[in-house]
Amino acid sequence: MRKHAQEIYDIIEQLRDTNSRIEKENILKSLDGMIAVRFVLFLQTVYGKMYNYWYSPDAVLKNANDDRISVYPEEERKNQTYHDMDFFEPWVSNCLEAVKLRKITGHEGLNLLTKVYLTLDEISQQLFLMVLDRDIRAGVTPTTFNKVWKGDFEEFKVMLCHTFDEKTKPKKYPVIAQLKYDAARIIIFVNESSVTYRTRNGKFYDIQNKQLDDEFKLLLKTLKTNKTITEKGYQNGVVFDGELYQLDNETGRPKSRQLSNGVATKLIKQTASEEEQKDIGITVWDCIPYAEFQKGLHKTEYQHRLNDLKFALEDNSEIEHIALVESKLCYNEQEVFDTASKLIANGEEGIIVKTVDGPYENKRSKFALKIKDVLEADLKVVAIQEGTGKYKGKIGALLCESGDGNVKVSVGSGLTDEQRSLPESDYIGKIISVKYNTKIPNYDKSGETLFLPRFVEIRLDKDSADIL
Repeated sequence: MRKHAQEIYDIIEQLRDTNSRIEKENILKSLDGMIAVRFVLFLQTVYGKMYNYWYSPDAVLKNANDDRISVYPEEERKNQTYHDMDFFEPWVSNCLEAVKLRKITGHEGLNLLTKVYLTLDEISQQLFLMVLDRDIRAGVTPTTFNKVWKGDFEEFKVMLCHTFDEKTKPKKYPVIAQLKYDAARIIIFVNESSVTYRTRNGKFYDIQNKQLDDEFKLLLKTLKTNKTITEKGYQNGVVFDGELYQLDNETGRPKSRQLSNGVATKLIKQTASEEEQKDIGITVWDCIPYAEFQKGLHKTEYQHRLNDLKFALEDNSEIEHIALVESKLCYNEQEVFDTASKLIANGEEGIIVKTVDGPYENKRSKFALKIKDVLEADLKVVAIQEGTGKYKGKIGALLCESGDGNVKVSVGSGLTDEQRSLPESDYIGKIISVKYNTKIPNYDKSGETLFLPRFVEIRLDKDSADIL
């Protein structure tokens, strides 16, 4: 086995030695014969079927320091056929399979994987940890492999949002509007004996917080036993989808995106301190039976999945680190935009709009749409609207158009008192930069306008407006 392991490891080292995507692809394309076969089989074990072994490489390494853990019994390794294309001997594959299928769980499962690790030679140990980590850490992904070989590499995927616009907006109401959190996405795999935390790309978060683990196990127990639950598929485990952040103990609110994402990065690199681990908070907005998540589609309507979460959290008031996403039913498009407007005005990033009967699908979905404060456009000022109240006799808003005249919008927000006092000639015919959330139909049905437009600056370097 050492020879085959060394071959595979050498290829990985070649991939790690270059930062060029083209060179990485060429290295993969140059492989042929049995070496190519064995390497593809190894990659499929790491990436191919969203395997979940329930224990992180870090957990195995820490457990390996326990003097009570011995190597895997030699007598159980004998009399097993080793095929030429195999990179792990059958007893290794059998142990992985037993843990994956939860035939062995809890400390027994961790001890089993640790025994395997301690028994392997140094190179095979590194490959074994890559399998548990689901990443060879060489700057390549299943997307790269599919491009080279057009093979069956199933990528780790989660549900992603489209932008809310005229093409994607809901065709029927009501819809569920949810606060869009400005933090780090987290996918939580839970069974009776273990909890693992992963990024949206499948990498491990090294979260060492027993209280958080216990809270998720408690949610699973409730999901499996609550008689009001519509979906009965949680018996083999559940996958929660949500957002990871660091809690501010004084306010009880998430800390800034910068601080929360900083902690998330440390959790991936396994460098987060004990104190940072204690302050982890997670907001959840979906729960999917493990088997359905593996398939990439869960057809149970979203309103039922959200109710599952709501009931489970309400039944466990002692839970401190997990919260339900802030949600509101909206019965028409105007309510959607009003909800987004209020939240953005309060400093939030925006909202996610979900259809009540939508499935969970592991791809960018039309059943989840985002409205957020990130877009910017250059528009031409065609007229001035006089202000009222304290702005009487001053500029109230700038009436603007896109380059093709399709978008017409009144921009008043963002102007300072000094800018409102400038003569109209300083604006008429000029190009200004405007931030906004999305395009929406004009109320008079004549073209489009912008949702929540804010003045940024006059563009003296431009003389034509954007076509939106």
